[in-house]
Amino acid sequence: MSRIPGIRPLRLKNRARMQNPSSRKRVKNRHLAAQDDFLLAGNLSGQKTSKGVKSGMASEQTELLERLRQRDEDAFAELVRTYQDRIVNMIYRMLHNYDDAVEAAQEVFLKAFRAIDKFEGKSQVYTWLCRIAMNTATSIRRSKRRRTEEAMLSLDAPVAGREEPIKREIASSGVGPAENAERRELGKAVHGAIERLEEDFRAVVVLKDIEGFGYGEISEILSIPRGTVKSRLHRARLMLRDLLQGIVG
Repeated sequence: MSRIPGIRPLRLKNRARMQNPSSRKRVKNRHLAAQDDFLLAGNLSGQKTSKGVKSGMASEQTELLERLRQRDEDAFAELVRTYQDRIVNMIYRMLHNYDDAVEAAQEVFLKAFRAIDKFEGKSQVYTWLCRIAMNTATSIRRSKRRRTEEAMLSLDAPVAGREEPIKREIASSGVGPAENAERRELGKAVHGAIERLEEDFRAVVVLKDIEGFGYGEISEILSIPRGTVKSRLHRARLMLRDLLQGIVG
């Protein structure tokens, strides 16, 4: 894969440690735990996400954007450091394969590097990156689906690339073992339900209820009308409610 001049390929910190399966699992758990709690806090019911993180960043974005357009390698390194984990997590929600998500995230930043002159700065840098990430994840899923279909010799043939679900520890503070175990099971149920959604519906849930984007931003990222975003989200939440009936109150 091509590289950004002067910038190391996107990898998780301390690559040597990541060769150890137990270390890789701990990193996955840490990156995903915060979003598990976010889901379990009730955001699937339509609770609004605070946008305080997005406020007061206009001047910083303008400065970073100028440096990026000048092909400042330190600026691209800063871009990767700032958004790497969030992009990896978001792609993982679409692909359900952590290694694929890391590789796809590297591709996202490479595409951003090449297309920076086309970015007009009318939206947040992260919104722009998410659009690239969603398109990249969609392409990967379709490509893998085609390869899987071509490789299947019979209906009972194993599906290529299928992995066991990643077990994630949900952060808990001051709760007993029984409640902690219950939360873990609930988290697995929620993520399992999201995985069962069709791609279009999964995308709006990930962007709205996990990433916290507004309807307008999701419309821009997915290149669909705002009304379509709302209708898909409504249908996706109804599907999740049915899938989680008797599990989530």
